[in-house]
Amino acid sequence: EPGARDAVEAVVARIKAETSQQSWSFDVLAELMADLRTIEAQLASPLPKTAILRECLRAVRTLLDGNGARNALARIDTLIG
Repeated sequence: EPGARDAVEAVVARIKAETSQQSWSFDVLAELMADLRTIEAQLASPLPKTAILRECLRAVRTLLDGNGARNALARIDTLIG
C-alpha cells in the first residue's frame, strides 16, 4: 500500500536523522542500522513482508526507547498498531 510505504519511509528517515546526533555504543548503533537496512530492503521489494517490517519496527522502537531517542516512538507506535 503506497500510503503505508510512504509512512514507513518517513519514519526511517526521521530515525536516521535523530540517531545521527546521538552518541550510542557501536553495538547499539550496529543493531539499529541492521534493522533499518532490513526495513529498507523490504520496502524495495514489490511485495514487502508486513511481519518482517513490524518486527523490525518493534526492535527499533525498543532500541530508541532504551537509549533516550523518543521523538519517533509515537510514529512507530502508529505504524505497528
